[in-house]
Amino acid sequence: MIKLKKPDLNLADYLIENEIGVLSKSEYEEYKNAKAFGNMPMYAIVHAFLYGDPVDIVYFNDGQCFFEENDIIEDYLLDDPEFWFFDKPDEAHDAQIEGEEIVFSDDEDAIEWEGRYDDEAICNAFKLNNRNSPFASFVGIFYDEEGGIIADEGRKALDSVLTVSEAAELFKIDVSTIRKACITGRFMPYECRKSGSTWLVTRDGMNRVFGR
Repeated sequence: MIKLKKPDLNLADYLIENEIGVLSKSEYEEYKNAKAFGNMPMYAIVHAFLYGDPVDIVYFNDGQCFFEENDIIEDYLLDDPEFWFFDKPDEAHDAQIEGEEIVFSDDEDAIEWEGRYDDEAICNAFKLNNRNSPFASFVGIFYDEEGGIIADEGRKALDSVLTVSEAAELFKIDVSTIRKACITGRFMPYECRKSGSTWLVTRDGMNRVFGR
């Protein structure tokens, strides 16, 4: 068994570095608006995040999408030795060829290495290709750096969350009344949460609890 120091690598780094499946804005619009028989969407779109920025992952509408809504792409780690070809040290390279077990380890005797991606293994693991039945076939990823469609959606999501002070001013309700509603469970779990010493609530939650 060969022990290697665990790399600090994740799927977001891989996608950015290799520009996997990047869609242009025009391509994304075509996929978003395409319809199949019966006016059903031809493509499924999953809204996710990449280092805090919203991205859309596009699939054919032919199975279960690998990524889920609001997934954080950098949380997927590339910590499986199968994801890498090993260039150094020689013993790790030889071990891979000979089929010897290679593991990542925090032990002091674990050795450093340099490597390169095994693109096929990564794409297969995260369903970034179109050969993964019953998973939906991957089409591409749209990230609008100029702040277009996806950034607008992100802003809408951010605008839907209020501090209790903002909610009190907007709804003309005392802060203490809103805070008490948070503590006593009048809000649903997804409508409020505490961030440090501050309570956050959603507009929809305020509308439901206190009325428009």
